[in-house]
Amino acid sequence: MRKSLCDFLGSLPPVEIAGVAADGSDAADLCAKVRPDLALIDFAMPHLNGLEAARALRLRCPGCLVVIVSNFAPFLALSDPRPDVDAIIDKIDLPRELPAVIDRLFPGVLAAPK
Repeated sequence: MRKSLCDFLGSLPPVEIAGVAADGSDAADLCAKVRPDLALIDFAMPHLNGLEAARALRLRCPGCLVVIVSNFAPFLALSDPRPDVDAIIDKIDLPRELPAVIDRLFPGVLAAPK
């Protein structure tokens, strides 16, 4: 799944993949190191789940926006507010919804030349 997601993201101008992490702890560490504009985090990760990773990431890289990807997106979206998460997308809807979410979080960036 990671490879196909990276391929999809790479096809969106001007998205650049800054790194790929195997688990929630690595994701927070990597974001602190590379300081991305956006972190796309799977909810179901070892060590720290996506919400825990988002919280750790916000502490270590406050300017990074966070999108959680999950098979449980409808349930996550209906539960308590998630101050550390900017968007939640269901995995099945990712190719259709991610460009719109990126456009909402970074207006006009997808229209810019790569």
